[in-house]
Amino acid sequence: MTTLITRTATMWTVGTSLLVAAAFAAAGCNAESRDGATGTPATGRAAASEPAPEKAPTVCTGCVTEERLGQRVAVEAGVSQQCPASGCWLRLKDDAGEVMVDLAPKKLILTEQRVGQQAKVTGKVVKKGGRIWLEAEKVEFSPAEKKDPAPADKK
Repeated sequence: MTTLITRTATMWTVGTSLLVAAAFAAAGCNAESRDGATGTPATGRAAASEPAPEKAPTVCTGCVTEERLGQRVAVEAGVSQQCPASGCWLRLKDDAGEVMVDLAPKKLILTEQRVGQQAKVTGKVVKKGGRIWLEAEKVEFSPAEKKDPAPADKK
């Protein structure tokens, strides 16, 4: 009987230890908290080890082409679509075309619906699966425009 109690206590201790270790591991994955989709640390200060990035030229979506692979650019356009599951990508569209934006490499996510809003995405032009993407480093949204209510018909 004593052996059974000892084994049960040992299994309970090991199981509890594994759960605590898993909780610490999961918390470590999100140790660097982010504010929204801007990609800046929650403190609002850039990390000391990262040099200040050089200014990226602002280009149209149609200018994000294979000729710009590896270059850092900024694109200002409307959000036409976004990842419905986890907010890890979006599409920007303007008169020149459309470009896919990957938010995952810098652990950026969209926490709310942004379709229809204007966005400025700064990032690196990359090729994934035969398509040209913009790998986002920073995402800024313009304040949502408020629509005036339709005027009431006067009778």
